[in-house]
Amino acid sequence: MAKINFDIPTRFDEEQAREGVWFSIEDEHDQLWGEFKLAYLDGDAPEIKKLRTKLKAKYAKDIRLGKLDQDKVAMEVFLSFVLLDWRKVKANGKDVTFSREAAEAYFAIPKVASFAWPRLLQYASDVRHYNDKAAEQGVDPVIDKDETLGNS
Repeated sequence: MAKINFDIPTRFDEEQAREGVWFSIEDEHDQLWGEFKLAYLDGDAPEIKKLRTKLKAKYAKDIRLGKLDQDKVAMEVFLSFVLLDWRKVKANGKDVTFSREAAEAYFAIPKVASFAWPRLLQYASDVRHYNDKAAEQGVDPVIDKDETLGNS
């Protein structure tokens, strides 16, 4: 077989993907739910695969019995590798300092789990948010409300 040095396009900036990108979540009433710094959610990353395998083994019985919501595993991966920081997340009108414990409490709130978390996953899973071209083209770091509501 001939040795050819193919030019393979770069899908995303690995440094941006690792260090994270800030974006905001706003609802249909332009209410800010917070600004979140997210690393790229790469399902093929060895550390994510390792954690998923560990969690599936840890919860094997519950998974078999249908007692474990798969979102629990996904949330663990999200909190361990994707969510790096936040701003403008409020409690009693004041900013809440980011920590793993605070994030667990925030995402345990049903309204947050059903509205904000899916949007965070959507954003973190899209490589288009993790490249210099997105920054150069002025990609808005706010997920379009109409897009997420299915109005696009």
